[in-house]
Order: sequence, then C-alpha cells, then structure tokens
Amino acid sequence: MKLLEAYIENFGKLHKKKITFGEGINVICGANEAGKSTLQEFLTAMLFGLEPMRGRIKKEDIYRKYEPWNAASYYCGRLRFQVEDKPFCLTRNFYHKEKTAELISETDGEELSVAYGDLDMLLGNQTKEIYLNTWCIKQNKAATGKELADGLTEYLANVENTGTASINIQTALKRLEKQRKEILTQKKNLLQKKQQALEALQVEERILQQDIASLKEQRSLREEAQTEIRKEQTKTEPKRQRPLAATFFAVLMVFQLFLKNSNPFLGLFFMVEMILILGTVVAIVCFYRKKGKVAIIETTSDKKSEEKEDFFEEQIREKELRLLNVRETMEDAGAKTREELETEQKEQAILLAGRTIQTLSEEISQDVKEELFFAASSILAEITEGRYQKLSFNQEMEITVQGEDRMIPLESLSMGTIEQVYLAVRIAVGRLLSEESMFFSFDEAFHMYDEKRYRAVLGYLAGQPEQSLIFSCDGRETEVLDSLGISYHKITLA
Repeated sequence: MKLLEAYIENFGKLHKKKITFGEGINVICGANEAGKSTLQEFLTAMLFGLEPMRGRIKKEDIYRKYEPWNAASYYCGRLRFQVEDKPFCLTRNFYHKEKTAELISETDGEELSVAYGDLDMLLGNQTKEIYLNTWCIKQNKAATGKELADGLTEYLANVENTGTASINIQTALKRLEKQRKEILTQKKNLLQKKQQALEALQVEERILQQDIASLKEQRSLREEAQTEIRKEQTKTEPKRQRPLAATFFAVLMVFQLFLKNSNPFLGLFFMVEMILILGTVVAIVCFYRKKGKVAIIETTSDKKSEEKEDFFEEQIREKELRLLNVRETMEDAGAKTREELETEQKEQAILLAGRTIQTLSEEISQDVKEELFFAASSILAEITEGRYQKLSFNQEMEITVQGEDRMIPLESLSMGTIEQVYLAVRIAVGRLLSEESMFFSFDEAFHMYDEKRYRAVLGYLAGQPEQSLIFSCDGRETEVLDSLGISYHKITLA
C-alpha cells in the first residue's frame, strides 16, 4: 500500500487540510502542537475506523480526543491510496450518530463494501493492534507491545498447522468456546425439563398410591358390611318361618280333634273342613309368597353388592396399571435421551477440537521461526552496521541478541541499541504478519539514536520498497537525508 493523498475535513486541530504524499521517504515537519501526531492518528482512523470508548471519558479515548467540539457531524475525511498499482478512495464520517464509510475503486468507479470486508482484504487482513506494533510507531512507543508477541505466536502457529496465515487460531478458539457455552445452556435446559417431568411423575405416583389405598379400604369396608348383612339374614329367616308352620300344625290338630268329636251334622262338618282347607292353602300361599319376596330381595342385594365390588376391582386394576406405567416412565427418565447424548457428543467434540488447536498453536514451526530470525537479524545487522549480527526469541517471544561470545538479554543493552532491535523486529514481523505490504509511520521514533545510528536507519529505509512517513519537529531528518544524497518528499504542517 502507498498513500497518495489525504483530505482532513475536521480531525482534532486539523481542518480542511489537504496533504499529498510522495514515493519513498516522506518527512512531515512541524513545530510542537502543529498536528503531526494528529495526522498519524487520522491515517490510522481512516484505515481501521474510530469508535468512542464506552463509559467515562478516558485519556486513551482517541475518538473524544480528536472530536471537533463545534462541528461533530463534520468529523470526517478522505484518503486516497494505492494497492498493487490500483488507486482507491476511502471516505469516512467518524461521528458516531452518522457513521459512514465509502470505498471506491478509482480504476472503474466500483463501490466496494467496508462493512463486508473489502477494505480488510486490501489491508492484508491485518488487525489494528498488529499495525500499531509493526508499521506504525507512535511517539514514545518504540518498544513492541504484548499484542505483537501474541500476534506473532498466533501467526507462526497458523502457518505451521494450516499452511496459511488466513486462519485465525484465537478466533477459532473463541468461536469454539462460544459454541461450548451454547451447548452448556442447552444441556441445562434439557436437565431442567427432565427434572420437571420427573417431579410431575413423582406427584402422579403419590396420588395413584393414595387412590389405590383408598379404594382398597373402601372395598374392605364394603366386604365387612356385606358379611354382617348376611349374618343378620341367616338369624332372622327361621324366625320368619316358625309362626307360619306352627299355625299350620295347629289347624291340623284342631281339624283332627274336630273329626274325632264330630256330631251328626255333616253339613256343618264339611263347611268347617272347607274353611280349614282354604285357610291352610291361603297360609301356605302367603308363606311361599313372602319367602319368594325375601329371596328376590336377597338376590337383588347380592347382585348390587357384586357390581359394587366389580367397580372397586376395576378401579384398583386401572390405577395399579397406571402406577406401573408411571414407575416405568420414571425409570426411563433416569436414562439419557437421544438429544442429551447428541449434546454431550457435540460438547466432547468441541473440547477435543479446542485442545487440538491449543496444542497445535503451541508447536511453533522451527522453519518459520528461523525465517523470522534471519529476517530480523539481517535488518539488525544493517542498521547497526554489522555490530550485532543475530537475534533470537524464546517460546514467549522474548528477545536476546548475539554478542561476541554469548547471547545478551535485551535489557542489558543500551537504550539506543534496544530501539534498533525493536525496529528490526517490527519491520520483520510486520512483513511476516501482513499479506499486503503497508507503509512505515514513525512519529519521533528516532530521538534516542545518535548520528551514526540515525544515518544507518535512514539509509536502510531509503532502500526499501515500502513508503515511509517520518514525523519530525527539528528538521534533523532532512539534514541527514541531504547529507546522504537521499531524495525525499517534504510536507510542512504550519
């Protein structure tokens, strides 16, 4: 990427400012408070966007720091740049209530989508954090940050395990963790539903047990009552028949006495005899009629009793069958359902994938590490004019430098040398992490360099294909470049 032109409508102290960039080294000169750091922040905001921080206003809130106090809706600008010799124009409005971003290909006028990643693709899919730790060095922030070590470790792991840097391992791990949390929520919901169903079955079981016990008790009381009734009927039936039988035999005895002491009046005899016979017949008929009624009553009573007992038995059998089904269902509820088994399998698969990715991400390729060591060491050797030929990293990406007879920890070196080492690492890592080459941006990044170091660094940058922006307040860069005969493009901020 190469910058062509920037137009700043409103951004901090810069208003309606148009800046044209040149090839190679660009020296942006200006006194303190002239807007050099503001321009550097504007370029970063144009490439990666700018959002206000949530909560209370903080010192690090770039959005509020550069927001125009009198024209918030005109918090915007335009940037023209070139990627692979193709020009593009990017226009942004940073105002959070009217935020817009428009990206146009100047080759054919096609409008590209910032929201759907077209700008990210032009930037080589690098993050803002990596950009700020490699290509862009802000004032007093020459040292590499933790984000650089993390990004480098991730990049090397990606290359080692996938053959490409386009697969983001940390993003993949975060996505897996999100999926695992969703599955844990699903498992919790399934368990709650299962527990609720089990509790409902337990309530139904208790109710059925109570109903069965109640029905059995009623049946027992009914049987006892029927037994008592039968006993009473057995006692009263002979008493009911004895008066009738006694009457019948008494009539017969009177009739016999009458025959024995009969007088000659036969007519009267026959009349009495007929009356006796008729009374006997009537008595017998009445006796059997009453007996038949009693039998019918007893039969009807027995039948109703049997129906009542059948009703109890049917109800008890039905509830006992239901109780058996409920208990079987409760036993089945204790086993894992198909949905639960599938959920557990998904969880185990996600955990396995996470462990595998984590293990692979920790196994950094020795070949890729050596490539990085070689690139950084070559840059360091050139900008230190051969004094330090080699540097290396440990597993935590901490840096050591090869001295004459031993490896020297970085903190044991002078501040100027430390900044040279960081610069070499930044350039090497920036090229390694970026699919698309960017431009270097240095804001007062060389103030710890002596004349010899400074000449070596500027000589190195002049020989690189990337564009360089060097922000300076004292004109020191132009003097060194002029003395070295290196051409450059000068931009003055009044």
